[in-house]
Amino acid sequence: MSSKHVKVQYFDTTVECPDIASAKAAVREVFALEKKPVRVVVTVPEGVYSNKDFVFTEDDCSLLTKVIWKAEGNVTVTAGLSVPREDWKEPDADMASRFSPEVLANIKMISLTDYGLTKSDWGEEIAVGTSKMDHLYDDATHGTDLGFFTGDRRMKKSRYPNEGFNYFSVIDPGEIGKQRNPYGGEYSMDKETADRIKTWKDRDNAWIFAYYVFDWADGSSPVKFDTEKLSIYPKYIACGAGQISEGFGFTPKYYLYNIPEELDMTGEWYLDRQTGNLYFWAYDGAETADLYYKDELLITLNNTKNMEFSGFILTGTAGNAISATCDDMTFDRLYIKNIGGSAIYLNGWRNIVSNSEIAHIGRKGIVIEGGDEATLTHSGCRVTNNYIHHFGEVYITYMQGIMAIGCGHLIDHNEVCYTPHTAVGLAGSEHLFEYNYVHHAVQDSADAGAIYQGGNWTARGTVMRYNIVADIGKSNSPYYPKAFYFDDIMSGQTVYANIVTRCQGFCFNVGGGREVVIKNNIVVNSNKGMKYDDRARDGILNGGWFAPNVVSRGYGSAWYTLDYIPYREEPWKSKYPLLAKINLSEDPADYDDIDFPCNPSYSVITGNAFINVNVKREGLLRSVDESVYRYSTVENNLEFKNETYELACWDDEAFNIRDDSAIYKLVPDFEKIPVEEIGRKNI
Repeated sequence: MSSKHVKVQYFDTTVECPDIASAKAAVREVFALEKKPVRVVVTVPEGVYSNKDFVFTEDDCSLLTKVIWKAEGNVTVTAGLSVPREDWKEPDADMASRFSPEVLANIKMISLTDYGLTKSDWGEEIAVGTSKMDHLYDDATHGTDLGFFTGDRRMKKSRYPNEGFNYFSVIDPGEIGKQRNPYGGEYSMDKETADRIKTWKDRDNAWIFAYYVFDWADGSSPVKFDTEKLSIYPKYIACGAGQISEGFGFTPKYYLYNIPEELDMTGEWYLDRQTGNLYFWAYDGAETADLYYKDELLITLNNTKNMEFSGFILTGTAGNAISATCDDMTFDRLYIKNIGGSAIYLNGWRNIVSNSEIAHIGRKGIVIEGGDEATLTHSGCRVTNNYIHHFGEVYITYMQGIMAIGCGHLIDHNEVCYTPHTAVGLAGSEHLFEYNYVHHAVQDSADAGAIYQGGNWTARGTVMRYNIVADIGKSNSPYYPKAFYFDDIMSGQTVYANIVTRCQGFCFNVGGGREVVIKNNIVVNSNKGMKYDDRARDGILNGGWFAPNVVSRGYGSAWYTLDYIPYREEPWKSKYPLLAKINLSEDPADYDDIDFPCNPSYSVITGNAFINVNVKREGLLRSVDESVYRYSTVENNLEFKNETYELACWDDEAFNIRDDSAIYKLVPDFEKIPVEEIGRKNI
């Protein structure tokens, strides 16, 4: 806590308070004045503050007076432990014997008990991952996953291999279908890995992190080994183990962690959970070692409204930094870093997150929820001009930098980047996603999109325009991720006047949905162009792989999406008439009707320019199914490649086509993309 005073300012009055609690009391006194001010500004002086100070209730806010909490200088709110370099120790003799001399020279130690922590604070190792299966086991330990940072970078738990994954094959997928304590199965390992395991003094605390079946289902488990049989035995069964037995086709991959001997490079750490001694090889230049171990909010908001928080640094929690149901709240110029959970989750009306940086997050960046889809009432919420990067660092898949849920959010001028899976998720209707720069996403997956929406026949009216989506997937990766991905019957979306470049998979992927407009986009220097399949139609007619979702009205998940929206009533009926007239007949004779929902109807794919897109077989739109042509409009999409490349007049420096491009002649209404306005704005 700073020795300076917290200032409460209103009208021409300034009240100096010794601490945050006194400042909150002073604000409440302002609310009691006969003449109430339009706003109160609380200025918090530079220093490090406990998250216990930043707990707010409905008594700390007012509909008539906006309360602004403003940081002056570097004001940090934390629930974590920070240990300066001068307090780092040399490893104890017993652990030091487990490192080679070359490694030992770089290892430091912190005794957590020196800081008043006990085993109840650091707990046991727990399962992590979006698709972890520990809930099936009676003896599984649940609690807080610790996070450790040096140099403001997340440290990795000591692991093998140091980078990337090993690959294994399935010997036995385990007790598929057993609901309690199933046998986790058996997987093969190579001899090199087995020989490595033999060098470990103690294997009992080893864990495995793996994608066992799907490249979108990550999870971890305690693990045992038989180095003679070359077998690995995860305790917890894999998510989707049933598909393993069906030969799903994905090559499972894994790494092993929580092994002291594997603490052998910069950026790794290991905690002896019996002694509380933490060993690590810090990043160069690190001045502190920072541990989060509490699942606590950094700013707690209970039924708050009409408040603003500006300029704070929020760091060091195993949970979310901010999570609240609230209205008319503004979060501006925050720096949220080194978080175990998600940075911000807001549910309510007219909430704004702006001009902030969010980095090194275990789960999601910003989740914004609000509005009323049933009445198409917009939320008034906005996410604008934020820099969101290095998220999904612990829970890998479906951990978006921005996730919008509900109706009518504005998401503009953000930069979202550096994530292993999806960068942006949109659920609901009538969102506007514009002027955003999304890049270096889906770095470790195939069946994912940088901008992802999925599984909804009734979603309508979301527009994605004037965005740049770049560097999706890795050039040396075996995976083929997507830029814009409308998965599993996602319908009613519009994508126009965007630039997609250096995408390793399909730049646009539509999974059987309806009323999707993809128009006047530029795709350049990418691997694949357009995919639009008819999975719902194929499922109900031919028993294709999507059949379980559509064949039964009682069980098919696709039909459920029609139950929650009054699409045959106003205002839906007038605004989206094609949705209102869908044909829900169960008579197979009607399955060819354009209004039968399983048909990929009323979409428009036109006027898109594909420049140097390296499709492997002839035909830019070779992955567009025949029924899409039958029920939708696919026309006048341009390809510029080899000898026609120059006609496109792509300007790599300006990141746009020049005014003399043939595209403007061939598509007379092609809209010039305002590249200079895309991305973050200076503030």
